[in-house]
Amino acid sequence: MIVILTSFLVVYLIETSLVVSLPEPFAFFPLVITLSVYLVQRFGLIAIGWWFVLEGFFMDFYGLSVVPFNVLAYIGGAIIVVTAFKSLFSNRSFYGVMATTVTTLVGISSIELIIYLFVTLVGTPAVSLLGLFEFFVWRVVLAGASLFFIYPISEWVLNAINIRPEKAFPRS
Repeated sequence: MIVILTSFLVVYLIETSLVVSLPEPFAFFPLVITLSVYLVQRFGLIAIGWWFVLEGFFMDFYGLSVVPFNVLAYIGGAIIVVTAFKSLFSNRSFYGVMATTVTTLVGISSIELIIYLFVTLVGTPAVSLLGLFEFFVWRVVLAGASLFFIYPISEWVLNAINIRPEKAFPRS
């Protein structure tokens, strides 16, 4: 558990300090979400689902989220990624990882949209609806595009050191 927590903190710090300083569309890249979905879907590391909850908590705590109560959206994302891993998509292909990533991001975005609509009923939201949709679209596009690099590079490394994820991390 210490390794999972430490890994999360490193990836989260890279996302919140480096990625957000990039020019606009690239600043929306969801590094923690993309890597956590990849690790859960490809290797079956269910405990990485806690990365979602931790990211939602930290985003709310530090006020870095687009909508309030972001931890609720990320808890939903953790449930979606684990369900998709166990029941919906194969972990042996790039398409399974991509479909799980897109499904998880659409689920998180849907929950964030519901929270946004509740916020608009109560008061004035911090961001426009158009800005929120732009954020959602760029987040999915950048996560999907990054998998075109993450997946083949990790497969190449695993083949080079002769490790097969199906044998090293059997699906439960």
